[in-house]
Amino acid sequence: MAQYVVPQFITVEDKIIGPVTVRQFVILLVDAMLLFVFYKLFDFTLFLATALPVTAMLLILAFVQVGGRPFHFFLLSILISVKVSRVRIWQNSAKKLFDIDYSANVKKEEVVMKVKNFDMSRVSELSKTVDTGGKYREK
Repeated sequence: MAQYVVPQFITVEDKIIGPVTVRQFVILLVDAMLLFVFYKLFDFTLFLATALPVTAMLLILAFVQVGGRPFHFFLLSILISVKVSRVRIWQNSAKKLFDIDYSANVKKEEVVMKVKNFDMSRVSELSKTVDTGGKYREK
């Protein structure tokens, strides 16, 4: 019988440089490119004014975890909770399959317990009567 290796840690992200994952590395690479563009386009004071908040935001996005999950999942949950309304209204759209009034057909009868020997045809007729809720009557 052939043996197969079953992957065990499928929820753990792959590490590429020390403890840095691929996602974190890409975010840091984007941050470095943005810093380079800001340095070339702006003077030094405007560069610092834009680079510090952008770098802080991207570092938080790369390394901070909320509840053991990456920060971008936390941001996504916030956006979904803001977008979806908090009031839920139940609308009954189910259609009635049968419109049967059972209360009109109920007759008060005395139940008399008698012991009888039943054959299979009698059992069949009784099961039809029970299945149809008393609508089927033997002829």
